[in-house]
Amino acid sequence: MKNIYFFLITLLMLSGSIRPACAQNPEWLLFTTTNCPLPSNYIYSVCVDNQGNRWIGTDNGLAKFDGKNWTIYTKETGSLPDNFIEHISADKTNNIWVSTDNGLARFNGTWKIFDESNSMVPNYYVYCTVADNQNIKWVGTDTYGLLKYDNTNWSVYDWLNSDLPDYTIFSIAIDSKNSKWIGTQAGLTVFDGNSTWNTYDQTNSQIPSDEVNYVAIDKSDVKWLGTSNGAARFDGKAWTVYNTTNSNLPNDFIWSTAIDNTNNKWFCTDSGLAKFDGTTWTVFTTANSGMMDNVIHNIAFDSQGNKWIATETGLAVYREGGVVGIDNPDITVQTPQNLTLTVNSDNLSLSWKAVPTLGITYRVYRSQTSGSNYTLIRDTLKATMYNDLIVQKGTTYYYVVKAYDVSVKKESSASNEVSGKIEQPPNPPLNLRKITDSLIISLAWDASSTPSVVYRIYRSETKGNNYKRIKDSISSLFFIDNSAKEGITYYYFVVSYLPAKQIQSIPSNEVSANLRMPPLSPDAPKNLRLINDTTYIELAWDEYQMQNIVYRLYRSETKGSGYVLIKNAITATSFTDSSIKKGIIYYYVVKSYNTLTKLESTASNEVTASIKTAGIDDYSIRECYQIYLNQSNLTLELKSCFKLHGNITLTLFDLLGNIVLKKSLFVAQPENVSFSEIISCTSIGMYFYLITGGSEIISGNVSYLN
Repeated sequence: MKNIYFFLITLLMLSGSIRPACAQNPEWLLFTTTNCPLPSNYIYSVCVDNQGNRWIGTDNGLAKFDGKNWTIYTKETGSLPDNFIEHISADKTNNIWVSTDNGLARFNGTWKIFDESNSMVPNYYVYCTVADNQNIKWVGTDTYGLLKYDNTNWSVYDWLNSDLPDYTIFSIAIDSKNSKWIGTQAGLTVFDGNSTWNTYDQTNSQIPSDEVNYVAIDKSDVKWLGTSNGAARFDGKAWTVYNTTNSNLPNDFIWSTAIDNTNNKWFCTDSGLAKFDGTTWTVFTTANSGMMDNVIHNIAFDSQGNKWIATETGLAVYREGGVVGIDNPDITVQTPQNLTLTVNSDNLSLSWKAVPTLGITYRVYRSQTSGSNYTLIRDTLKATMYNDLIVQKGTTYYYVVKAYDVSVKKESSASNEVSGKIEQPPNPPLNLRKITDSLIISLAWDASSTPSVVYRIYRSETKGNNYKRIKDSISSLFFIDNSAKEGITYYYFVVSYLPAKQIQSIPSNEVSANLRMPPLSPDAPKNLRLINDTTYIELAWDEYQMQNIVYRLYRSETKGSGYVLIKNAITATSFTDSSIKKGIIYYYVVKSYNTLTKLESTASNEVTASIKTAGIDDYSIRECYQIYLNQSNLTLELKSCFKLHGNITLTLFDLLGNIVLKKSLFVAQPENVSFSEIISCTSIGMYFYLITGGSEIISGNVSYLN
């Protein structure tokens, strides 16, 4: 035995796992990949053969341990058909039978694999193998039924030749009469080996579940079942059911059952290991024992009374009074690497590289002296980071981290040391206040009591959050916010800042301000003037030099009043009014309009305008008039003309050039007109006429001979 026993005994005594009277050997030894060559810490099956060798089946291969030496067998070494080991058993001649997820293997000094190529064993899940009293092997498979091997020939029992309730077989046990008790997922079946089958399920018995995971038979031929819903005792006549409601079973899901050398019953569950002596229950968990895990898959017993316990995080060995005949594993817990520290505003943050071992937690130690006087500040930490919130600003702290293996209850050496401190911030400025927010927003505050500080201004449009720094390195105690916009409520605070240490104070009190600009009306446009009044009216004015300005044009048919807005939002400084009626006198003014303040100026100077020149649209006078003499009169007739408008003038001359008649007709709007004018003549003779309209002039003569 190695001297490390004494150290482990001390540790286990402190943890309450052993009694001081049993200090010669520890009651618990733990084997993991950190202290032995186990191919994996996930242990599914364990077996002790006739020579005392321990066979350990994992999800990554098979291990043989003789108490000192380890031998590993895997699929890659050619020993196994698959590395996931479901079950291990030894027959009467100490051949080792290994059931895997892809066939069956036998070891008798050399390995032989049974599969579909050389047997009736499927290349599929094999759940169990057991030898009966005649050393005939019985093999339970997944969906392929029950196999029999008489050491020469193979046979199968399935739906063709058996009364099996189901062809997935989890467990097989042999009683003193050589009957086979078979646990399936549809009940418990007993087979005499010849032709008689008898099945117990929930329809004809008190079995707690039809899914029978394991069957063990004690020295009195009593059957002890582990099911998915509790344990059961069956003596051939009566049933007794044990579960979490009527016993100390820690969980109703039973992975396996076993009978030790003194006829104690052991139940491997999802929540711990239970021992039952027929009267008293004893439960082992990580809370009250040296086990590293509460999920227990299997248990086996050696000739010295050691219990070999298969868990999902390693192999545990237990013996009340101390484990005997086994070299104590020399366990070294790996040290955490790459410890780093980050200084934050309110905490010191640690992180490190994970230790690649199952069951590892971490312990954080802190000191105010480098290299010594460390105090444990955080235990059972599973993460690889830690934020130390309980720190005093301005104080330097030193840290190391250690790994702690829960399964072996041992701590690693210390990691590298890191240190850091949160700088003491300056004192904040006091009494932040608003001076004005009418034309400008101005703030003032009282100085911080910390020397050599400057100030930072923070602003938000939401009270209490979403602040952004808008001004840095202010040396005065006054600030004007030139970027504020009218109509928005702003919230401000100010902090002190130490440039040398790059650290700032907590915020001052918060104040709010709302920029309120007085309304300012724009000036009226100047120099409104008439540009054109021939067939349309065009106006212009001088530009008003101000942002956000457009113009509004007003028109009336009454001088000085009655103005109506005829055009809004004019961006140019001129406008053409084509919506006029010819012959009407119009009066115009223009105003400036500020689109931001929504204010309008007073009116500009007034301009008068009308169409001065008559015009004929589309049709000429030649198409619209007729002049002739009747018996007593000279007659001018205007025929129906569309779009005839404006001033039409008829002038009649005698032979001496005297104006006999001048007649004007005004058509205000293009329309359909028809009328005649009778002109009285004073004497007989030749007359000349002249008709003008727009740019047209028509002349001719007519004789009056009445």
